[in-house]
Amino acid sequence: MIEIRNLKWPTWVTSQRMYRAGVCGLAGWIVSFGLVHWGGPMARHIPDQGVHLAAFWGALVAGFIVASGFGHARWWGWALAGLSALFATVFGAIIAAATIGVLAVGSPSAGALGVIAIADGASSPLLVLTWGVAMVGVDAFARWGAVARIPPVKDIFG
Repeated sequence: MIEIRNLKWPTWVTSQRMYRAGVCGLAGWIVSFGLVHWGGPMARHIPDQGVHLAAFWGALVAGFIVASGFGHARWWGWALAGLSALFATVFGAIIAAATIGVLAVGSPSAGALGVIAIADGASSPLLVLTWGVAMVGVDAFARWGAVARIPPVKDIFG
C-alpha cells in the first residue's frame, strides 16, 4: 500500500492548492443544487442522478488548476479571483457535463452542454447570487488559508 506521507509531490502541488481545490469543489457542489432548483427553463432537463457528484468533480479539477488565482489582496486580487472563478465555472461545467455524458451514454461530447447550462442558469438572479456568494467564499477561504496554520495534506491522511 502506498502511503501519502511518503509520496514525492511535484513542487507545484502544495497543501494550499489542494485545500483551495477542495473548497472550490464544495462551491461547485452547492451551485449545482441551485442550478437544478433555480436554473433557467432548461434546468428541468438536467438529470437528477449524478449531477451533483459530477459538479463536485468538475469544480474540484478546475479549482485545482486555478487555485493560485484566489486569495490575493487589493483590487487586482479581486480581479484575478473573478477571472479565476469564471474560468473554474466554465471549465468545471464542461468537465461535469462530459462526466455525465460518459456515464450516461458513453460519450464525452456532452461537455458543451455544461456551457449551455451556465448560460441558461445565468438568467436566474438567485442562482447568480448563489454562485457569487460561493466564489467569494472560495476567495475568503484562500485569503484565510494563506495566513492560517493549516496542517499539510499529507499529515491529515498519513
